[in-house]
Amino acid sequence: MDWEAYFKDLQKWMAASNVMLTRVPLDSEKYFEWVVSTLDIIYNRYDHELAHRFLYCIMEFQEDMLEKSKGVVR
Repeated sequence: MDWEAYFKDLQKWMAASNVMLTRVPLDSEKYFEWVVSTLDIIYNRYDHELAHRFLYCIMEFQEDMLEKSKGVVR
């Protein structure tokens, strides 16, 4: 597993996510379609359980941010 490449890809993804959020709102279908499709690319690129778990955490964080933006408290 090339962890350096993996974390570089995650850094690029986070930067791209910030750009996307300047273009579309967090609660838009377009943003979440982008999130799912791009995380899936990284998921398929790195066949390692821990790498996949990091991606699950990122997705969960995105969902939590969406809920907070809508005033939902867990």
